[in-house]
Amino acid sequence: MESVLDLIYQTFIVVIFCFALSLLLLLYNSCNQTIDETKNVLYRQHGIMEN
Repeated sequence: MESVLDLIYQTFIVVIFCFALSLLLLLYNSCNQTIDETKNVLYRQHGIMEN
């Protein structure tokens, strides 16, 4: 019985680990996208100022 509980526990940890990892990747990607968009907007504003 204990070995079954151990197996369930380990599987649970692996699933949570994978879930957290994919969540981090999603956050990282969306942050990068936001930063890129902000940069583009700033560059455009700067270009407008210079002209």
